[in-house]
Amino acid sequence: MLSDNILVLELAEFDTYDFLSLIELSAAIGWDYGEHEIRTVMSCLVVNNFKIKYSKYY
Repeated sequence: MLSDNILVLELAEFDTYDFLSLIELSAAIGWDYGEHEIRTVMSCLVVNNFKIKYSKYY
């Protein structure tokens, strides 16, 4: 039996809707960044990430 797993990633810029995700990510990897630190970083530079655009698993 063949299995076709498809995962399409899209390069995207973080925006204000991603703040909570960034805080959760930093906590998950042991960093203690809060909202203030995340806002400071994002006000100084462009932060990009890969988001799942489409996935299909059989």
